[in-house]
Amino acid sequence: KGTLLLAAVSQALRTQGASLRRCVANTRVLSTWRGWIMARSTWNCRVALVLACGLHMPLAVARAPHYHPGQLWETAASPTIDEDDMVHLSVDVLQSPTYELSDGPEVRGCHSDSGFTHQPRGLYSQLLFEESFEPPPESTLASAWNMDVTTGSARGVTQLVDNATLAFHGLTAASVRFASGDGAVGVSNRGLGNEGLALESMKPYEGYFFVRAGQDALPRADLTVALRNYVNGEILSSQSFTLNNLTSAYQQIMFKLTPRAATGCVGLSTQEALEKNIDCGNMGPQPGHVCVQCAGELLVALASPGDVLVDFVLLQPGSWGRYKDLPVLRGAGEMLETMGMKVVRQGGTFAKSNWYRWKDWHGPVWTRPSAGAVWKDALVGGWGPFEMADFAMALGGEMVMTTTSNQSAADFADLVEYCWGNASTTWGKQRHKDGHPEPYRIRMFELGNEEYNENFVSQMHAMEERASQIGLGVDLFYFFPNNHGLNETDAAKLLQLGLPAQQVLPDIHVGAEGAIPDAENVFAMMPHFPQMAANCETNAKTHDMLRALQESDDLNHWLALFNQTTRSRLLVRTASFCSERSGHFDEWDQGLSFFLPNMTWLQPPGYVHKMMVEAWLPFAVEATPTGSAGNMTGQSWSTATDKRSSLTLRYTNMLGDSPRKVSITVDRLGCNASSTLQVHANVLTAANTSMANTPSEPALVAPVMLEDVHVQVPKAYKQDSYLVSFTAPANSFTVLQAVCT
Repeated sequence: KGTLLLAAVSQALRTQGASLRRCVANTRVLSTWRGWIMARSTWNCRVALVLACGLHMPLAVARAPHYHPGQLWETAASPTIDEDDMVHLSVDVLQSPTYELSDGPEVRGCHSDSGFTHQPRGLYSQLLFEESFEPPPESTLASAWNMDVTTGSARGVTQLVDNATLAFHGLTAASVRFASGDGAVGVSNRGLGNEGLALESMKPYEGYFFVRAGQDALPRADLTVALRNYVNGEILSSQSFTLNNLTSAYQQIMFKLTPRAATGCVGLSTQEALEKNIDCGNMGPQPGHVCVQCAGELLVALASPGDVLVDFVLLQPGSWGRYKDLPVLRGAGEMLETMGMKVVRQGGTFAKSNWYRWKDWHGPVWTRPSAGAVWKDALVGGWGPFEMADFAMALGGEMVMTTTSNQSAADFADLVEYCWGNASTTWGKQRHKDGHPEPYRIRMFELGNEEYNENFVSQMHAMEERASQIGLGVDLFYFFPNNHGLNETDAAKLLQLGLPAQQVLPDIHVGAEGAIPDAENVFAMMPHFPQMAANCETNAKTHDMLRALQESDDLNHWLALFNQTTRSRLLVRTASFCSERSGHFDEWDQGLSFFLPNMTWLQPPGYVHKMMVEAWLPFAVEATPTGSAGNMTGQSWSTATDKRSSLTLRYTNMLGDSPRKVSITVDRLGCNASSTLQVHANVLTAANTSMANTPSEPALVAPVMLEDVHVQVPKAYKQDSYLVSFTAPANSFTVLQAVCT
């Protein structure tokens, strides 16, 4: 565009003569970076350039002190739109109602449900499935373990041993017996659904396993650990161990492997997957799903005659593939970072089980439960509440910790001490022993999930007392695990105990949107009980463009809460889900982002969050409709400012058949004679609302620059006043930024 502008100016010079040459001498193109067009000139010169050069393009320019009222900045034509499909907004940056967004609810959040097979595996760096050789309860997934791996002329037997006294972790171990011949006898793991591992070339992987003498009690064993391309049989990296002192006690073997070649992934039809013993689960009703085969596997084997038991095997990328050196996949961490997530709620129906008592989920991962959950398929021993807490802190945010409600009040008090206590306290000392000297700094605790917790008041009382005993100077928030909150009897009991009602929050679970009016209804039902509210699940069941529109519409309502009474009582909103596996679909097909063994990408509602945070400003400012507001159905907006020189408008058009002409008068933005006004807009839209992003087209529905943006000086002239307009396509979310520099 800068080139076009200069070309037009050059043509004007040839045709308009010396007076225009003097004008052009005072004009310069400052930048065309990322679609911004910035120019500086005198007013009369700009009008002459526009009229003489005939520039039919958006052109944002700085305004000198003495502009003539009503003069256009640019003359690009707009499409003809019916008056009913126009909206006119007005905002005065210095005088319109404002509030600091940090004083309102935190909306930059997402929800992760560890009860689903696929969800924790989008975050946890463990690449193997069934790490302790136990299939998830009630699972129909194909086993990730291949129990009959032999090479060369080796002969032997491998089998699962379902004997808790012989297992290191849980109920099962693998027995490997090498009887005779040359080569190897062992077991291999190809990850979730037996789909295979996507290994990167010349990048180190690391892990460990536990081994002991087998039932024959042989003290010596030659072991090999290898990464292999099982499609062509090539060993990509291996490490050998000779163990001379095997006993009935397990010992940990650490390894590091660097494959010399990558193992790629290919898409498969469901029939092709079945023929290859690959289980991709359900493909789901939405278009983001695919079945894949990746060529990598991990092999653990005896390399000479011997007899061992193997249990609890871990394989993960080295530091290069983990987010901030945590047990978190780097792609997953960066994806949540891209969406600007500041709160992650780990919760769901899995937390209603006795199996998820928090005291079972601290310390080394191989000491945690491995079987017993029956909600969906399984939890993962290495991905518990404290791994999530570290991850949330690494994102620069915090977590909402959901844990089993039927723990004792003393257990909940110990939880506060474990998270916050120093080494002089019993549970603070245990946290140090577990390798985490720094506090976990969890402020938000949900005591159960989607249930009426009859012990809530006593549990909260114990937690508050322990917080006082350890000198905690931080307010804790206690999420009540249903939409309606405490009943009158329990609310009265809580107040009689002197507990802070303003730190109690019913967790309101909704569909795609609508938690704010639900919260207002809860507040109205008990006006004497000044509780707050949270919205930690948005169960839309979709991840398509319709979900993006619903997500942006709901976020606009949360970001334009100028009712201070309501705003001050809402704490947090987390969208469901942070991530979702392509394939392995369950009935909640609602990931903001998707992952496969070899890639991670955003879905349309994830792009809504990305667009929002990229244009984030600290103060909400009210933009009000003026004049004829047209048909207000199917649209929403929110605006923000830094109170210095910037404004962001977020606008959602949910009309499926009509574009909307949007104009906003901006007063007192902060421009002056030496400023340059930059106006830029991105839009997210799709040909139809059922479209989503697939692995082959991960950016099919993604933001693009909106070309049709116009800027002019209003006819009712004011100093530092602008009229910005654009056309919002049907079914679209637009983020417009205006910045004076």
